[in-house]
Amino acid sequence: MGNAVINTVCIFVISILISYPVTILFTLFLNEVGNIYFKKIVQTISYLPHFISWTIMAVILNVMLSPSEGVINMLLTSLGLIDTPIAFLAREDLYWVTVVLSSLWKNLGWSTIVYLAVISGIDQTLYESAKIDGAGRFARMWYITLPSLSGIICINLILSVGSMTGTGFETSFFLSNSLNYSRSNTLSYYVYQLGLQRADFSYSTAVGLLLSCVSATLMLTANKVVNKINGKGLF
Repeated sequence: MGNAVINTVCIFVISILISYPVTILFTLFLNEVGNIYFKKIVQTISYLPHFISWTIMAVILNVMLSPSEGVINMLLTSLGLIDTPIAFLAREDLYWVTVVLSSLWKNLGWSTIVYLAVISGIDQTLYESAKIDGAGRFARMWYITLPSLSGIICINLILSVGSMTGTGFETSFFLSNSLNYSRSNTLSYYVYQLGLQRADFSYSTAVGLLLSCVSATLMLTANKVVNKINGKGLF
């Protein structure tokens, strides 16, 4: 279980450090696209992976990351970044980053929907006043758009912290193997193994109950911290 705790926390932290900044930047730049048709095309393409189940996504990832025919290895080799193909899903040291980037690719477009909805509600006179005062596009994003998103960013962060114990089940279930198991064994996958694979129902129930209590504690703690920092918690 100790190994599962370490993997869960590390995958969660890496995901927060990578996914949140990338999602916010993608939203900000997408909002600044002036060509409405191009904007719709980008939105549609970015939304599509969300509607692909992890069952199919796992097959796609195995094909794309294949050391022999994978498009990722072919691209890296053609750019001269690597000399020999990399077996991404067979290397422990690359598993965390691989699954975080895969999850980001799958959920990036869908995650922007809430942010774009908040942006659409911003008073446009703020942008007009900033333009008159000489603020450029990046200045308007930094001083108007980003502060307006701070509330929803805090709420998403609180909910993410509360669901930390469930991090990585889908990726562990579909992408875990004997070569990367020491990095792919997460808490949610550990409970699944205990209950359904080993039929140790009582112990798996106890672990699941403990994880639920931990999740509630984490969410309440994160909410209290956010309230103290900027007063934009859930409650």
